Amino acid sequence: MKASNSILIIFILLICSCSPWKQLLVSKGGTNEAIENAITDFMNTCYLRNDDSIFSIRIYIDNKDILGVSIFGRNEYKHFPGSNDKIGSYSKGIPNKYMIVDGKLFYWKSDTLPHIITREMVDVLQKYNHIDSMNVDSFVAIPASGISEKKKGADYYFCKNNLKNYKKVVTNKAMGWYKQPKLDCDKK
Repeated sequence: MKASNSILIIFILLICSCSPWKQLLVSKGGTNEAIENAITDFMNTCYLRNDDSIFSIRIYIDNKDILGVSIFGRNEYKHFPGSNDKIGSYSKGIPNKYMIVDGKLFYWKSDTLPHIITREMVDVLQKYNHIDSMNVDSFVAIPASGISEKKKGADYYFCKNNLKNYKKVVTNKAMGWYKQPKLDCDKK
């Protein structure tokens, strides 16, 4: 009888210790759903979340099966005004999507075209002091100099057929400059 009680207690502890944030992950979807999964994992498992309050996200499609998403802290970057990019104009270089999670800003360019610079995006960047402009009706992204090559980011490799099947690599190397982790995208 005692052995069965011990097994029951261990089983209950295992169930209770399962991460509730994992229930937020979705298995089906496209780039935006993969990004949301990456942000959820990042905020719940990655120590880099404490290093910055602003994170940029880059999207890499490595092949037909794998989607690569990179999250990198950007507190030392700001967006500076430019003469060609204005609110309502099309741009390939300006982020047009964002999420705020626990007070931290994550921004990226969507995979749909055209990219239109919105007042909302400029206002969010302004709120996070991430735009250096007295005239936010003009707007262009120019990175500040002095990024440390030692600064790390989190790279996520997702199976496109099941976004819950992924691997994370924390590194200071850019995606594509190190050996990609193996991912079995055939398993369900």
